[in-house]
Amino acid sequence: MLKVLRKLFGGVVNEHNYAEFKKELLKRYVSMNDYRALEQEVQSAGERAAELADKAAASDELAAQLAAAKEQAAGLADELAQASVKYKQELQTARVNCAVECALFTARAKNRAAVKALLDLSKLEFDGDMITGLDEQIAALKQDPATAFLFERESFGEAADWVGFIPQAAGDLPEDGPNSGFRLRLQRAQGNLEAIRVKQEAAAKGVYL
Repeated sequence: MLKVLRKLFGGVVNEHNYAEFKKELLKRYVSMNDYRALEQEVQSAGERAAELADKAAASDELAAQLAAAKEQAAGLADELAQASVKYKQELQTARVNCAVECALFTARAKNRAAVKALLDLSKLEFDGDMITGLDEQIAALKQDPATAFLFERESFGEAADWVGFIPQAAGDLPEDGPNSGFRLRLQRAQGNLEAIRVKQEAAAKGVYL
C-alpha cells in the first residue's frame, strides 16, 4: 500500500506519515469500488438500451422501456461524471493535507492544527511531486513575533545560538584530578545539551570545566 501511495503522491508520503495519511485518505476519497460499480451500471444500462432499441419497432411497451432505459443511462452517466470530479478534488485535497502535515512536523510546530489554520491553502500548488508556496508561508510565521511561539526553538547544535558554556571535546579531558567526577560525566554526555548541563552544575559548585 505504501508503494501505491508513493506512486500516486510521490515524496510527500513516507514511513513516518504513512498510517496517518492512509487513514485521512480512506476517510475522504470516493471508494474505487463504488466508482467502478457505478461505471458498470452505466455500461449495463447502455447495453440494455441498445438491446431494447432492436425490439422497439415491434411493441409500444418496448418503446416505453427503451425511453426509460435511455433516461436511466443518462442519469447514471451524469452521476459518474460528478463522482469522477469529486474523486479528483478529494484526492488533491488529501495530497495537500499530507504535504502540509509533513511540512509542519518538520518545522516543529507545537500545534499543527493551529498553525494550519493560519495558512492560505488556496495558494498552494503541486509542481510534479513538489508543493509550492508552503515553505514560504511557514517561514513567515516562524519569523513573525506574533506567531513564532507556535513553533519549538531549534535544538542545540543545529541553528540556535547559545550564550554560555561551549562543550569541550571529550577526548581532550583528563580522567583524573579533583574534578574528575564532573569531567567523567562530561565525557559520557550524550549531545551538547547534556554537556552544557554538566558544565552549569559544575560551575554552580565553583568547578569550571
